[in-house]
Amino acid sequence: MLMLSIGCLLVGAALARFFRVFVLAPLVLLGCVFVAAIAVAHGYSAGWIILACVLVATCMPLGYLAGALIPNPLRAVPKYPVDIRDRKSESG
Repeated sequence: MLMLSIGCLLVGAALARFFRVFVLAPLVLLGCVFVAAIAVAHGYSAGWIILACVLVATCMPLGYLAGALIPNPLRAVPKYPVDIRDRKSESG
């Protein structure tokens, strides 16, 4: 269960970097279906399957939130540094 929760947190954080929040609900549903299918194949009980789905549905949005709050270092640095003094001398 710990590996599942860490994996969902990381997937959620990666989703926050590349997608909007609208992609989160379908991927949580897809993750629950995926985890349930694997749990059924391994013969886990219904209680464990429900717990795993709740874990996926909780950890993936938390990871998304954490990924959205962490600033992107590549966006913080401007591509071309701008000097305000140069613009004032050009305009007048």
